[in-house]
Amino acid sequence: MRAFRFAGVLFVSLFLVPLANGQALIDRVPDDAVAYVGWNGTDNLGTEFESSHLKAVLDSSDASQIVSDFIPKLLEKLGQQNQEPREFAQIMNDVIVPMWKHPTAVYFGGLDFTARRPMPKMSILCDAGKDAPAVLAKLQQLLQKPRRGPVPMAVAEQNGLVTFTVGAAMKDGGKLNALAAYKSAASKAQEKPVLVVYVNGERLVATIDDAIKTSRAPEAPEKWASIRQSLALDGFKGAIWTAGFDGKNWGTRAFVAAPAPRAGLMKLFDGTPISDDTFKLIPETAVLAGVGRLDLGSTFDGVRNGINAADPRNGEQFDDAVANVSGLLGVDVRNDLLAPIGDTWTYYVDPATGGSGVLGGVLINQLRDPAKAEQSFGKFEESANRLIRQQLRNEKLTIAFKQKAIDGVNVHYLATPLVTPAWAIKNGQWVVGLYPQVVAGATANLGTGGKSILDNPAFVDVRKRLGDVPATSLQFADLPKLAPSSYSSWLLVTRYAGVGDLFGINAPLMILPPMKTLLSHLSASGAVTWSTDEGMFMRSVSPFPMSQTISSDPLAAVGVAQPALLVSILLPSLNRARETANRVKCAANLKQIGNGMLLYSNENRGQAPPDLGTLIVQEDLTAQVFVCPSGGNEAPQGMKPEDQAKWANEHSDYVYIKPKKFITALNSDDIIVYEKYEDHDEQGINMLFADGHVEFYMLDDAKPLIEAQLKAGK
Repeated sequence: MRAFRFAGVLFVSLFLVPLANGQALIDRVPDDAVAYVGWNGTDNLGTEFESSHLKAVLDSSDASQIVSDFIPKLLEKLGQQNQEPREFAQIMNDVIVPMWKHPTAVYFGGLDFTARRPMPKMSILCDAGKDAPAVLAKLQQLLQKPRRGPVPMAVAEQNGLVTFTVGAAMKDGGKLNALAAYKSAASKAQEKPVLVVYVNGERLVATIDDAIKTSRAPEAPEKWASIRQSLALDGFKGAIWTAGFDGKNWGTRAFVAAPAPRAGLMKLFDGTPISDDTFKLIPETAVLAGVGRLDLGSTFDGVRNGINAADPRNGEQFDDAVANVSGLLGVDVRNDLLAPIGDTWTYYVDPATGGSGVLGGVLINQLRDPAKAEQSFGKFEESANRLIRQQLRNEKLTIAFKQKAIDGVNVHYLATPLVTPAWAIKNGQWVVGLYPQVVAGATANLGTGGKSILDNPAFVDVRKRLGDVPATSLQFADLPKLAPSSYSSWLLVTRYAGVGDLFGINAPLMILPPMKTLLSHLSASGAVTWSTDEGMFMRSVSPFPMSQTISSDPLAAVGVAQPALLVSILLPSLNRARETANRVKCAANLKQIGNGMLLYSNENRGQAPPDLGTLIVQEDLTAQVFVCPSGGNEAPQGMKPEDQAKWANEHSDYVYIKPKKFITALNSDDIIVYEKYEDHDEQGINMLFADGHVEFYMLDDAKPLIEAQLKAGK
């Protein structure tokens, strides 16, 4: 399967991607398009392709044999025993290949709500020329087969143009190439693109509006309006992505129309330009590097606001879950962990720091508050060590965060085999790596005043080719230096195609060209993004499509996964993430019960509820709140509140210690509700205290507290 994976990647990247030299059939696509994809086909690549690195690499490899010979013969061989591969081979020869060769477009016009039930409006258009009769005949044959579902499908042909329609037919009238929004977006992209992908943001939001109106849920329109406003989706006007030749090289461009001022989700397209001081953090000898912006705190707030906009009750549950996680970790997730982290992230792979592989990569964040970050990260490690000890109390194993001074820098690390994640803070920079040695090497580079990537000629050249723009993110890859270290791995992967030889199928021998030939057509690649008042822009340049893939080690992911697999085998007790999540969910349940008791007390002059079920009837809790997810209990569905209350009093997974006096007279450490002992594998339970806080105790520690509470008879 790995051979087919690579063959697919190489085929798509080197053969299918150069499909067009213009905006294919744009004059046939209606202007009500929500989305449009167009290409002109491999028969119309133009003169730029003839002189490109892409053609040179194709000519020196057997990539074309994959499509013209290997895959058809493989499908034919499989079809001798199974009809499905044989049918697919016919579809590929009669339909897919002509669409690759000839101008083709995909149109999506949203949904038609005028019919009895909503119908999609989607069409595939192919100017198939002399191949049109064969394409038409095959599609008609497919439509004659029995189909399920009410969505109509039709195929037609006129003057060589084959149109395959799903749902409602395309409307007559104005065309997409005359639409002002499309023309504006296209003006920001390449003049002669090979491939075009366009989305009309306003029509997309309007389609969702219309779909929501048909919902049977009466509250759906109001909820959607709240979500749309919270995320500021009306600020998304559209997006376009194009790809095509850039001289001998390959380039892509993208534009997201989101005019300023931006709010909600659209604020992601804001960005402060990156200064050269940030690039100075990257060593001159780095072969892979990038800088970008991501504000984790703001992203957290955006997620929370979106959840709350959809349903305030879910927002409260989210807040409760975060509060419980914060209590579990001993630090406030939002204000202690995320707030000190800056929005500028830098990564690099430097042979002189951690070797040429991704395992030696370095990640750096410019902290907003280094002192607070170090304090919070330290508290997190202490809490994590305590939780790990609780998890492994019955195991003869030890896993813990540790520290070691290396060259005057305090390096923190998780002491695990094979991969040892580590971090350190120096000069306000948070340095992260998979090994302490890598972190130590990276911190040693900080503040030396030595040469940086700004002195690297390949980086300077790529930056110049990408244009003098106020970059909010930038990526760089020195492909000629990366490819030699990964070439042998790709040879190994591609030779999986040799399995075909064992079954009498002539497998392509040289899916990759020789190393010397490949190097002659490789150069550094890069990508850049920047923002203006109009929206966000992106531009990339590389020798040929997916050249970065060929220059990366296909076995690296396996190398990263192997340690995790080995650890999971050696340490099965670490596979208790679900149980940990259940403990957090139970804590959230008890938190809701505590809030309900507080409301009841306020409404009843400080008195405590007579039983847990009363909270369902009078404080709008549900039976689900009284169920521990670790147990086998299931809350009833569709019952009246009174029946749910009775069920909760008889079957709840939580035990209520009814106060004999007013709740307001209790001490903060008095227990009100606790879980049944058998919950959570009888290892521990959550307990709700009179001041409203919830805490998880190991069972040996919890029992004496509960017994003392019952004995005191408060």
